[in-house]
This record gives sequence, structure tokens and C-alpha cells, in this order.
Amino acid sequence: TFPVNVGDVVELIGYDLRTPVVKPGGMVELLTAWRVRAPFAPEAIIFTHLLDHDSHVVGQTDRLDVPSWHWRPGDTFVQLHRFPVDADAPPGLYHLQVGVYTQEGPVRLPILANGAAVDDRILLSPVEIVNQ
Repeated sequence: TFPVNVGDVVELIGYDLRTPVVKPGGMVELLTAWRVRAPFAPEAIIFTHLLDHDSHVVGQTDRLDVPSWHWRPGDTFVQLHRFPVDADAPPGLYHLQVGVYTQEGPVRLPILANGAAVDDRILLSPVEIVNQ
């Protein structure tokens, strides 16, 4: 359920998976919406990974178009994530995960529920890879 608290710094308030079905070698397109909870001086990066059932990455992008050192509490922003799927990825359902890490380290920010860390990633709707 939304919002999802990421490190008491930012929260995921929603997303739109524009490409729930792709072909091998095709592009995944995802929009994520975020709200800033607190100032954050380190350089933050949002990771987006498409994983097979063995948690191997078959597509990814790590980027943040809104520098975290400019964040102010209450700010909202939308991030576009576009990345190709491996051309040899077999058909099936794949896990789509997002999260935030700091450039230094790198260290993933925890996903918090009731003040306790429950994970370091957010699982979104799966992506289906189909042949033709």
C-alpha cells in the first residue's frame, strides 16, 4: 500500500508500469511518483531492476533526474525509468523492483513499516516477457 517509506527520506506514492508485456530485447517503461519527507545531502540514486526467478538482473536502470541535495520536505517528483530487457530472456513473469541507494558506499535505504526496516527494495507489478 502507498505511500512506501524509504529511509524516512522519501516515499513512493505511486507508479505506472507503461509496458506490462515486452518482448526479449524490448524496452520496459515505468513512471514512479515520489514525495520528499526530509532533506538528504548524499547523492541518492533510484534503482530499477527486472529480475528472473533466480534474482538475476535481466534489465535495469539506476538514475535520479532530480538531485537529492535539492530536495525539500513536501516536494514531489516523477521519475521515468526506461531500460532494455536482455535479448535472450526467456518468456515468463519477471519481478520488477525499485529502491533508493546512496552513491557513496553504495548503501540501499531501508523500506520502513511502523518505524522498522522490512526490506531494501519495493516489489512492483510483474513484467511478462513474451515471444512475438
